[in-house]
Amino acid sequence: MTRVWEIVNIQKCRDAGLIKTATARRLAMDRGTVVKYWNVEDALNEVPIYQRAIKIEPYKDYIIERLKKWPELSAEKIYQEIKKQGYTGSQRTVRRYVAMLRPKSFREYKPYVTLPGAAGKRASLVCGRQRSRTGMAAQCG
Repeated sequence: MTRVWEIVNIQKCRDAGLIKTATARRLAMDRGTVVKYWNVEDALNEVPIYQRAIKIEPYKDYIIERLKKWPELSAEKIYQEIKKQGYTGSQRTVRRYVAMLRPKSFREYKPYVTLPGAAGKRASLVCGRQRSRTGMAAQCG
């Protein structure tokens, strides 16, 4: 997708007197992109050529409300509910949307306990007590 500043740069080159090919080379763009935006008057108000319809759009408010009330509700259950309401999209689309709404969870890594004794020796941990071949015993905490 071409950004607004790229369109502005194309028009600056045009106003400076460069030809389309030279502009494309200077901005490291395809010549077709330069041709497309060569005579655009207002880059911010340019309407996209194609906007794909999103099937889940009418159900977004319902999904948000359900997840606010029941955060542990599965995407599968939500899919079944909106399918009864007339949703014709895929289950995967619902899962993606629900995953986007839910907060990201991160695994908490806890530091491991280093057992006393020589490195590389075998040890066993039984009922909270640690014993090794060297005969040392310690409480795990």
